[in-house]
Amino acid sequence: VPFNQTQLLYDATTAAGNEARLTFVPGADHSWAVIIGAAEATTWATTRSGDERVAVSPGPTWDEIEEFIRANLW
Repeated sequence: VPFNQTQLLYDATTAAGNEARLTFVPGADHSWAVIIGAAEATTWATTRSGDERVAVSPGPTWDEIEEFIRANLW
């Protein structure tokens, strides 16, 4: 999915009053080998009340991705 479409989904989800989290790893496309443990990633996280946090940190780990999948997709 192109980043701009992901951004549109994030925006629509938060506008509807839902929690959402979006992590962007520059230059990664969908290559897990580049995403896992990347030197830098930016994550936007919005609560149901509309409070948004932006954090710059290393890319996600396999454990973080598994936690996200278990919490949101199972």
